[in-house]
This record gives sequence, C-alpha cells and structure tokens, in this order.
Amino acid sequence: MMLTVSAAARRKAMDIVRNQAARSLSTKAARTHDGPIGSDGRHEIWREGIYDHDNEPKVKRRDGTYQPIEKLRGFINYQRNKEPYRDPSRRVLDWEELNPIEGRDEEKHTSIERKVQAARCMDCGTPFCQTHTGCPINNLIPEWNNLVYNGQWADAIERLHKTNNFPEFTGRVCPAPCEGSCVAGLVDAPVTIKDIEYSIVDNAWNEGLITPRIPKERTGMTVAVVGSGPSGLAAADQLNQMGHKVTVFERADRIGGLLMYGIPNMKLEKETVDRRVNLLREEGIEFITNADIGKNVDVNELRANFDALSLCLGATKPRDLPVPGRDLTGVHFAMEFLTQNQKRLLLTKEGQLESNWDKSKFITAAGKDVIVIGGGDTGTDCIGTSMRHRCKSVTNFELMPQPPAERAPNNPWPQWPRVFGIDYGHAEVRAVFGKDPRVYAVMTKEFIGDENGHVKALVTQDVDMSSGRPVAVEGSEREWPCDLAILSMGFVSPEDYVAKELDLDLDQRNNIHALHGDYRTSMEGVFAAGDCRRGQSLVVWAIHEGRGVADAVDSYLKEKRRDEIEAAWVSLEGSLRCSEEVLAGAGDNEGHILSLVIPAYNEEKRLPIMLQTTLEYLNSNRKLISGLFNKSLGIQSNGEDLVRYEIIIVDDGSKDDTAGVVRKNAVTFTSEDTIKLVSMHKNSGKGGAVMSGMLRSSGQLCLMLDADGATDISDGLVKVLNEMDLLLARHRLSSSDPYALPAAAVFGSRAHLEEKSCASRSKVRTFLMHAFHFFVKTLCSSRIKDTQCGFKLFTRSALASLFSNLHLRRWAFDTELVVIAEMLNIPLSEVAVVWHEVDGSKLDIGKLQLALVSMGMLRDMICVRACYFLNLWKLN
Repeated sequence: MMLTVSAAARRKAMDIVRNQAARSLSTKAARTHDGPIGSDGRHEIWREGIYDHDNEPKVKRRDGTYQPIEKLRGFINYQRNKEPYRDPSRRVLDWEELNPIEGRDEEKHTSIERKVQAARCMDCGTPFCQTHTGCPINNLIPEWNNLVYNGQWADAIERLHKTNNFPEFTGRVCPAPCEGSCVAGLVDAPVTIKDIEYSIVDNAWNEGLITPRIPKERTGMTVAVVGSGPSGLAAADQLNQMGHKVTVFERADRIGGLLMYGIPNMKLEKETVDRRVNLLREEGIEFITNADIGKNVDVNELRANFDALSLCLGATKPRDLPVPGRDLTGVHFAMEFLTQNQKRLLLTKEGQLESNWDKSKFITAAGKDVIVIGGGDTGTDCIGTSMRHRCKSVTNFELMPQPPAERAPNNPWPQWPRVFGIDYGHAEVRAVFGKDPRVYAVMTKEFIGDENGHVKALVTQDVDMSSGRPVAVEGSEREWPCDLAILSMGFVSPEDYVAKELDLDLDQRNNIHALHGDYRTSMEGVFAAGDCRRGQSLVVWAIHEGRGVADAVDSYLKEKRRDEIEAAWVSLEGSLRCSEEVLAGAGDNEGHILSLVIPAYNEEKRLPIMLQTTLEYLNSNRKLISGLFNKSLGIQSNGEDLVRYEIIIVDDGSKDDTAGVVRKNAVTFTSEDTIKLVSMHKNSGKGGAVMSGMLRSSGQLCLMLDADGATDISDGLVKVLNEMDLLLARHRLSSSDPYALPAAAVFGSRAHLEEKSCASRSKVRTFLMHAFHFFVKTLCSSRIKDTQCGFKLFTRSALASLFSNLHLRRWAFDTELVVIAEMLNIPLSEVAVVWHEVDGSKLDIGKLQLALVSMGMLRDMICVRACYFLNLWKLN
C-alpha cells in the first residue's frame, strides 16, 4: 500500500532539512577553530535529518566532531561551560535572582548542556571534591553527577539530600570549594558541580519530588535550638528526623537568620528560604520568632523545659574600624545595610505603601558615592545592593594585594584557589561604570565629615605586605569622596550575652568553647555549633556543624534516657526493699480481695478523714461492691461470698506517726479485712510510692486512691463507687466535661499476674476491656447514634484529656501507651496521633515497644496498670 504525504507536510519537512544543513555548514565552516561552545553559550548540537528530533542530538567535541554524548572520556571531549548569571546590565534593574530562569532567560542551560557538563565528571577513584579539602558536608558528588547524566533526577535529589539538608541554599550562595579540589582541575577546568547541584534541587522542587518527611517514630525527648541560620535549621532538621521534638527560637521577626537578612535577594530569593522553612514546619518542627534568648526569654527556662539545648547563634559581632571619624553619620556595618534593605524589600512584596515606611530605619545608597571597606562575599553583596539603589559610584577597598590570575606555588591543588576572580557585584560595576570597583593594598586612615556630622570623604594609605603583615606606606595618602561607607571586614565572634548568662567557657577568639565532633559546652546538656563555635565561615560549613551537633545531641539524649531508666530501676529496687507491717486484719491472701493503695505522703490532715470515710463506705456497701466485683470478674457467687478489702498505706517517711493514724482508724475494719503500712525511704517520689503499694497488693483488682488535686479524697471515692457499674462503666454524665479524668486508677495485683496460667491475667484484661466498651456504649446511646463514631470520638477525647493532665515520668508513661492501645484494640498509630495533637510531638512507636521489653518484671504488671487511662472522673 502506498503512503501518501500532503504537499504542505513535504514542504515543512524539506524546510527543516534545509535549515539543519545550513546550520551545520555554517557551524563547520565558521566555528571549527572556536571550540565546541557555540554562539548561544552552549555546546553545539547536530541532528540527523527530520526524523531525528525525538532522539538526543549529537554534540560537538573538542576535536570538532559531532558524536553522541558519552561519559567515559567526557572530561576530555567536552569543555567546562558554567551556566552564566543573567546579563549584568539587565539584572541591576531588579532584585530578582542572578540565576537564569527556565523558559524566560536565554542564559539558562538546556537539558542537553546539563548532561554534557555532568558527563565531564571523571568518577574518580579518590574524589577529592567530597573530602575535607572540598565539600565540608561530604556531598556524594560523583554519584549524583552520574545520576544526572543518566536522567535519574529523582534518585539524584535523594542522594543529594543524604548529606545536604538545603541544596537550594548551597547551590546558590556557596563559593564551591568542591570545584577547587575537583581532580579534573589538575589538568583542565573543574566540573561545574555547583550548577549541577542547583539544577538537581530546582528540578526536584518543580517536579514535586521534595515533600514533607514526617518522622514515623518519636522519642519523647525535646530539644531547643537557638538560632535559625543554616546551622540551626540543619540541626533542627536532623534532630526532628531522629524523632525528637524540636523547637527553634529566633530573635528576628522571620526565620532564616543569615539566609533571610544577611544574604541579599538577588543571591537568594526569600521565597526559597520560606519554602524550605514551611516544609520543616510541616515535618513537625516548631518555630518561635522574636525570641531573643538571654533578653526577653530566660535561657535557664529553656534548660529547665527541654532535654537538651543547642546554641547556633552565628558570629554576629562585626569587626570595627577604630579610626578618627568612625562615629560620623553614614558609616555603617555591612549587616546593618543589608538587613535594612532586605526588610524594605519584604515590605514592598507584602504590599505596604512606601508612604507608611519608617524611612529612618533604612540606609540608602541612591545617588551617593559608596565605599565598601573589605572584600569577600559580604563586600560583594554590599556592592550589588548599592548598584540596585542607583548609587553615583561604588569603590571597594581590600587590604590584601591583588591575587594572581593562576594558583601560586604556595597554593597548590586541592587547596581552595586564591586567584583573581570577578564576582557578580564586580561584573555589574564593570557593566555600568566600565571599570572594576576594587582597589587593592589600601587601608583607611580617617573619615572626614561635613558641618552636619555626616561623612563626606575618607583618607587611605597604601599598604606594603612584603613582610607578611600590613605596613602603611608613608606619603601615600589619598582622599576619596564618600557619602556612604560600609564596613565589611568580617565578624569576630558571637554576641556574648547568652554565653555569659550560662557561664560558658570561651576560646581565645571569644567563640563558645566546644570541641569539633563533640560540640558539648562546659555546661551539661548545652551544645554549640556553627559560627558561634568555629568562627565566621561559609553556609556549607554551618550545615556541616548543624548536622554534627545533631548527632552529638542525639547521643546525649540516648545516654540521658538510659540514665533515667537506670535511676527508675534503682528507685524501684529501693521500693522493693521497704519494710511492711500488717496493722489490722487477717493478712492472708485467700478468697476474693479488692486492694486499695493510698500514698500517704503530704497528707497530714487528709489521711485520717480519708481513711475514716473510706472505711465506713466500704463496710456499709460491702454487698454492692462484692456483687459488682464478682460480676466484673465473672465469679459465680451465691451472694454469701463477699469480697474482702485490703488497704495499703504507703508512707514515704515525710510524717512522724503515719502508723498511729492508721491504727486509730482501723477499728472499723472487720477481722477478714487487712490494713498494711508500707514504709519507704524519704524522697522516693510519687511513682515509687504507687509502685510499692501495687507490688504488695494481694487482690485480683487494686484501686489506687490519690489525693493530688482532690478537695476531699473520701468524698471523691464515694462519688466514683456510687456512679460505677462494672466498677467503671456507667456514668450519669452530670459534668460539663464528660471526658475529665479522675484521680483514681485500677490495677491488677502482682500476685494475680504472676500465676503461671494466663487465664487470670486474660480474665482481668477482658473485664477491663468490657468495662470500657460498656461505658462507651452508654455514652454513645445518650449522645451519638453511631457507636463506632462515638467510640472513636471518646477514645481520642479521653486520651487527649489524659495526655494533658498526666504527670508520670516519661519512661513509665511510654509503656502505658503501648499497653492501652493493645488492651482496647486501638491501633498504636491512633494513640500516637492523639498524643501529637496534644503534645505537638510524634511518638517513637518502635522505642515504646522496646521499652516494654526493657522494663523486665514491670512488663507483666503494666498491662493492667495501663487502666489509668480508663478512669473517667475527677475526685474534685
């Protein structure tokens, strides 16, 4: 069968062929000597005919041939071609990022060019780019270069995030020490590592590959991070993923620290910072702004409320210039200038009218002769900001002599190359004013002011550095017109008020003293990282420090938890050795016994009343309670088999005559009932008292009475028992808060649970489960028709109420969470969700389950002790 093609289609195909041929001929004829880079700033490409447009084109190599892209000899075949910034004469007219945007700016590299540049990576046996001489965070550079070459962008961002929390920051602002140590740079130009990193993370955001990573488990430990710069955010991110609850405190009004106010918008767009911060917030990190620790927030309060404290304060104390005229108006530190400018930009973006601005808070370079004293990234940022203010002129003084064009003998590979370069600010001055703004080997001698006390000029002297230190050259003074002087000479140390408040040790440079890799300060539980520890440095070094301190804090918290469990065991073992005395009754363990544990600590006045009323009520209602007791445990009784009582008073030694008080009130007891007095060591704590009584109970069920917060514990007991069916179930809902918790708890005795047969234990657990379900059904029938919906509502509400009011130690509380979920057939994840809603953190489910095992003997008892969750009324 013949294939017919329309005339229009034939003409279109022929036009494509002619255009391709013309392009190829002109390229081969005119540009063979120019190398592989074409006039569009990219490697030239060639396609074979009209049917080749769906395939990858061939790319021109250094030898002039057009071949498919290959990686084996990529570093030989292809030329380094860094993606350029937007044209300087255009970009000075706006505050948008320097990097070109896909689909808008012609400077943006194509996917083909990105693959070509990735192909130049040599996949070295020893990649110096990711060692200590290159990337401080040990980015897996050869790995993600290879993934980009193969088009595996999702895998590339996964590998990039393995070592770098914020590649969108480093891909924009890092000076790329990795490129300085690239092995290809030994014989040729290094790989464009920074460009590839930037393209990976931007592609990931655009494709939706970066999503919140909610930690699956929570440890229950809390960490405060002071400072939200790159080190603080990196530490918070790492600790959050480890399962700890992290709160970040920032003294400024926005999160980001240096990233928000120290780096100008054209270098790092603030939406980029906010995007990452919002992601961290979704992952569970809490951010608190306007919290100046040591001033409006007490640092000792943080120590008391958090398990660990990480100081990531930055080095914000600038180096000053103590010369005559320094106090003149118009002489400012670089951070004053950059921060105020950024705040003005944010006001503009938020739509606030310029007429409403407080102009006194902004420093402008518009129409002024600007002199920036000091180089580096901050100096360049001040130059770029001044250019966008439409300054009259801008000059940059540097103390050191001009660096060489190539590496000096004392600056070998793989060290960072100290060579002459042109940064974005210098390029903009060259484009607008036609000359480089830098003046080398000069030092400022004096600022000169006008009659209004405003700087109008400054005087410099040339500097001789031949001796290794700056020596002023006599007679070399020059006067420079200056309306705005910006001091950009680096930072000397962190501000000291936090360190003073905590009485921390400092090093010789007034940084907080903490060893690298350990990060512990001289105070227990307080860590330091970032510029406040190591001194002024790069963003990538700050991320390295943040990741490092997170590991150190995590190790510390694990040790702390082990110590707490050990201490709890010591306390428990002490309780097991306490003395025990039977004050009244038979003291045998036969028959059906209801035990009541009463911690007697700090109850000098309430104990007698509580005992008297409790015993009277128990005796007068013995039949009722016996019937409920037998029914709940499934015991067949003819009504004559009455339950016996066991009262266990736990004395922590804080009162002189607890035994006398108990004996005096024991007269109302029958001979079949028992009163025991358990004497503990002083200061054993509430948990120890409860556990001691529980371990000594003989009954199948044990009711623990706690006077904490109750106006009259005996009254409360009467209310609880009078309002129960199946000891827990039916309640008349007479309170405005039907989910409020009581101060009573039901336990199973140790003796009951230690039986070899599981039947008794299962019976107790079954009773408790049925009691709870009965209550839920009663609740649902009166309020909600859908029982399942009501059950879920009650479960979540009751648990939330419990979590808000429980005051047990975390090590004991964690185990109860596991058991209550098991006992009530509620998924542990549901319990964890409720806990998150109340506490704001997520539970470490795996570690909770492990906690049960680590509790040893307590594991058996705790299954019924978890019934603390099931109590439904407050005694007061």
